Amino acid sequence: MLFRSLAMEGLDPPTKAHAYNVLSGSFASTFDQVKWLSKGIENWPYEISSYYNRANQYKVLGQRQKAAADRAKVDTLNKAHVLFEESKLAKDPAKAVRLAQEACQLTNYGYYLYVESLANAHYRNGNHAEAVRWGEKAWKLVESWPEVATKSRLASNLHYYRKAAAEK
Repeated sequence: MLFRSLAMEGLDPPTKAHAYNVLSGSFASTFDQVKWLSKGIENWPYEISSYYNRANQYKVLGQRQKAAADRAKVDTLNKAHVLFEESKLAKDPAKAVRLAQEACQLTNYGYYLYVESLANAHYRNGNHAEAVRWGEKAWKLVESWPEVATKSRLASNLHYYRKAAAEK
């Protein structure tokens, strides 16, 4: 069933990575699990559980350096996620910008959700030109995705950022 799902057109990278993560659990062989987890990470390098599960499999295989590298990635992604959540809750818009910026830096500005959060924080802080800049970057990260809801939300936000920037 999962094999057929992975072959379907129109899956966005996070969904595909999650499917690989689930699929990896259906194999008894540690080598097979590492293979499928690695495929998931190739599709979406922001899935914390894929790194965590692969680190555990590397540990079983005695590959300590690879396990340590994956555990370090888990720590980095967890920290980025905490910063992202704190930026959404921050009452002070300047603090929200700083927290979102840090989350983006930890993920090399490659995770659309964190970049979108940075755009929103700039918008809340009144820096509409920066909101447009980061909103466009978030859009570029998902532009080729077939999934509609995320793209629709980003496009709508970008519309408001551009409108606010034009009014200044």
